[in-house]
Amino acid sequence: PVADVVVRLGYQKTALADESTATTTAFFEILNNDRQFLAVELPQGSQIQDLRVAGKPEKPRLGDKGVLLVPLETGLKKDASFEVAIAYTHPVKTSGALLRSTAILGPRLPASGESTKPFQALLAWSVYYPRAWRATGFDGNVSPADEEGARGTWLRSAVGALGNLIRPVG
Repeated sequence: PVADVVVRLGYQKTALADESTATTTAFFEILNNDRQFLAVELPQGSQIQDLRVAGKPEKPRLGDKGVLLVPLETGLKKDASFEVAIAYTHPVKTSGALLRSTAILGPRLPASGESTKPFQALLAWSVYYPRAWRATGFDGNVSPADEEGARGTWLRSAVGALGNLIRPVG
């Protein structure tokens, strides 16, 4: 089956203002196979600052359970993509006394109605925090890329898979 929507690239920038508030701008490069809307779940308590589709401002629409429905470009040529950009402020959770831990949630792209969940090929996420803070680790539901980035990870996986398929004779 062909995916209703493909996210070729997702890029997020999050700036932590303090221990309780952040601003995130999420960019998605979209290939649309005639779906009318992209469903986006923002973290609870988010306030949308800006929403743009193919560079044009759009008015946010809410669907069931507070899911943001982003109108998509339709009728494009095959393999033509466009950008969806969503800027929003949201709460963050900070815990710990001596060693602080800050939890940042990004937007989710769930299945919507009878449509399938969008396929997302790659996500890059940059997090900026106050100068007085010091990052000592990373944890969450997004895996950090290695030094070569996602292409290096993909290449090693592909070469490893080929190595399992191709065996010397004899």
